[in-house]
Amino acid sequence: RVIEYAWLDIEMGRAPWEVSAKHWFGGKTFSGELGEARDFLVFDDRSYLFLLKSKASRVLDTSENTDNEIVLKDDRLLLNTKITKIYWDPDGETNVTVTCCNTKKVNEYSFPCTDDSRYNVTTTDFVSTFSMGVLKNSLELELSSSSLNSDDIAPMFYPPLSSVGLIKNNLDNADMGSLIKVFMQFKCKFWEDKELFFTPYSKDGFQCDYAPTFFSLDGKKGHKGSNILSLITSGNRAQDLSKPANQEPEMIYK
Repeated sequence: RVIEYAWLDIEMGRAPWEVSAKHWFGGKTFSGELGEARDFLVFDDRSYLFLLKSKASRVLDTSENTDNEIVLKDDRLLLNTKITKIYWDPDGETNVTVTCCNTKKVNEYSFPCTDDSRYNVTTTDFVSTFSMGVLKNSLELELSSSSLNSDDIAPMFYPPLSSVGLIKNNLDNADMGSLIKVFMQFKCKFWEDKELFFTPYSKDGFQCDYAPTFFSLDGKKGHKGSNILSLITSGNRAQDLSKPANQEPEMIYK
């Protein structure tokens, strides 16, 4: 079960017996191209964003491109921009027009439009990288009679996603996996100077999944002296931890 958790649960957000093998085998991550073919917790001071900039710099113009700094400078890249509407052709025979707004980050979950201004971008090719959760929200908005401002929830498609049977069926029948990370800081460090710990502890009906994986942020390449451990759990256990939002952490992890 420990091996399963390391190789599948953390990646898919659910237990292996709930996932078809065709969705797992052959999967690739950044690590295979940019380093060792294994996954580690990244402590690099350049941050995760540097990986994305490194990828983008292969096709976008830059004003600076060194091992420590990449500055993207390309008019084709629209930052702080959110797509609110997509006018598309399910048959792929006509151009795609997207309506956008300028946005500003409020918190990790909220990027509202800064004002009522909107502008359109038309293109012959459109590749959607919206997550499953965003697309499911778009579908729910189409099928509901809610008067909420969709710009702050999910983009709207015209024609609607619900008008394409295959897309609607796939979104209706696809469940989101669950993954939760909890960062805990202690008065002192009581664990070894290792990065990853597997703790197959069973409790409350969870077999080896109660508190299965920990990352130490207090390491040689991390935040030395921080005394921080990060608990990572997925699937039903992650959903279980997300329920008592009004409880104190000490009560949840007692």
